[in-house]
Parts: sequence; C-alpha cells; structure tokens
Amino acid sequence: MDKDHEARAELELLANAHIRSALRLSALESRGRSGDPVSLEFIKAAADEASSREALIAWTAPDADLLREKLLHVLVNVIEMDRGLDDISLSKITAEVARFIGRTSKPPCGS
Repeated sequence: MDKDHEARAELELLANAHIRSALRLSALESRGRSGDPVSLEFIKAAADEASSREALIAWTAPDADLLREKLLHVLVNVIEMDRGLDDISLSKITAEVARFIGRTSKPPCGS
C-alpha cells in the first residue's frame, strides 16, 4: 500500500471511530434528558468521544485533499453534535491550515 492510500485509510479509521463514538454519545444524551443522574456509561461515552475527536484533530494530513476531508468531518461534527471546539483544538486546526496555505502561497512576481 502506498503512502497516499495509507494516509487515506488512517483518516477513515479515525473519522469512523469518531463517528461511532459521537453517535453513541448522542444516543445516550437523548435517553438521559429525562433528568436521570449521569451514568457511568455516559461518562465513558463522553470520554471516548472526546478522545476520538482529539485523535482526529491531532492527525496531520499529508496533503490538501485529506486536510479538506478532515476539516469537513470536524465541521460536520461541530454542527451535528452542537459542540464547539476548545481553544487548543481550534489552534491546532488553524496551524495545520496555515501550514498548507504557506505551502501553496507563491512569492509576488519580481521578488
């Protein structure tokens, strides 16, 4: 398997793990809205969702296409799960995007 396929497979594994954990947390949240105390199952699901989200955000995309896919997944999660990004996650994403913008920027003509 070449590096492009390996990177895509890694992104898919991370994204799918995050989707599963987010859906599990969402299901537990909707069941728990009846005023029941927070269960150990809910606490574990919340920790799993946070861990899988952090793993996805920490993963460094090797090219712009995979970065775009990663960012779309994170954005969909923020919208669907109604969760914002903490400052650390946001700064990691901003730095990764800036790195790609720096790679694609060309110096002005005549420099």
